[in-house]
Amino acid sequence: MSKLRTKKWFSPYWTTNAFIMMMVGGLPLWFWRGGYTGLTSAKFTYAAILTGLWVVTTAVTAMGTKTGFAMSADKWIIAMLLFCAGVSSVLSPYPDHVWIGSGRYNGFFSLAIYTVIYIGVSSYGRLRRAYVSVFAAALFICCVVSLLQLMGKNPFGLYPGGWNYYDKGIQYSSEFLGNVGNVDLFGALLCLGIPLTIGTAMYEKGKSMWVLTGMATLCLFIAVVMNVKATLLGTAAGVAGLLAAGFSGKAPGVRKKTAILLMIVVLTVLLAKVISFSEQGISVGKRHVQETAVTETSEKSELGNILQGQWNDEIGSGRIGIWKTLLKTVPQHLWIGTGPGTVADRAGIVYERYVPETGRTLKARVDNAHNEFLEYLVCEGVVGLLLYLILIVITCIRNGRSGSAEKKVLLTAMGSYWIQSFFGLGLILILPIVFVFWGLLNQSEKT
Repeated sequence: MSKLRTKKWFSPYWTTNAFIMMMVGGLPLWFWRGGYTGLTSAKFTYAAILTGLWVVTTAVTAMGTKTGFAMSADKWIIAMLLFCAGVSSVLSPYPDHVWIGSGRYNGFFSLAIYTVIYIGVSSYGRLRRAYVSVFAAALFICCVVSLLQLMGKNPFGLYPGGWNYYDKGIQYSSEFLGNVGNVDLFGALLCLGIPLTIGTAMYEKGKSMWVLTGMATLCLFIAVVMNVKATLLGTAAGVAGLLAAGFSGKAPGVRKKTAILLMIVVLTVLLAKVISFSEQGISVGKRHVQETAVTETSEKSELGNILQGQWNDEIGSGRIGIWKTLLKTVPQHLWIGTGPGTVADRAGIVYERYVPETGRTLKARVDNAHNEFLEYLVCEGVVGLLLYLILIVITCIRNGRSGSAEKKVLLTAMGSYWIQSFFGLGLILILPIVFVFWGLLNQSEKT
């Protein structure tokens, strides 16, 4: 084998490139038998196996080619965050839940996966537009599936028991769309993907620009139809920032492309507002939501309440009630928390609601803070939260003044994600992708 061929195929850079492609393109689409009922387990398995194989092959190729990496400040910060989580796990009063997590696979092992992904990708990864295209294509497919579900169909049998989207709140709790599942998680991924795809399209030419724009358009349409307020807030902030930068840009043709993208965004939002979905199909005109026992997720109403200054003290108020309950427990384990995946033990909240249509009582146990920052505070304490915030600050400072248009677009997309994460779940279904792009954003200079 020639030296050139050896360098191309037997290197940690090549294995990392393959890993990124399979993670950003495969994880959003991956599911297994049982559909939504086993989706979290399926995606955890996919992420864990793929990451494990990548670590082994990258270690072998790195040793074979004598290719090491340097530990920069951001890598030390996330390593310290994992160490903090490890200490809190060992000392946790809930040892049975900290390693895997209480039902959501949000324990120490998942945090270790994110840490390894970040350090490895930032060391051996290089930001490529191909990653954006693959990620956008995966989200596009998820949105096509969502369209069919909004029309009462059940592609891939994702809804179990012959149910469909309009059985939400009657046969099952919460709201599910696409291959990602829970609309809050799907919306979080769209928050990252929509600005990233639109921003990349601004600097593309010819067919590539239009393909990316088309995929972003459908994603934006689904995001508006889902009407998850945190998703809309994060996406709006990211897209507005990109369009403002585009209009003030000096690169040839960027202002014209920005104007075209602005028109497409406006028309897409208007179209999403006038189109109605039901089990009978699609109609145009007065917006109608088919009646179900539940027509909104808690996130939709909670953000509206906060923006209006309404803080309901009752537990039944959803996220606000969860936040207040968890904040009261913080002083008990202030510095390093009680370990990852222990929110259910700290909150002790179970929602119950009788459904007259079925005569059943639906129950939902609170096992997530519904706020990623609060999740770190509760599970890893003040130390863990500060380390996470420091990593965000380092990322913003390092890339805010970068001359690279690609880096600024990705930073904006990450900013959109962080905005919605104030109401987000932050689970294994999406976080491996988030940390892949985060690592790419802070890639080593020598890569």
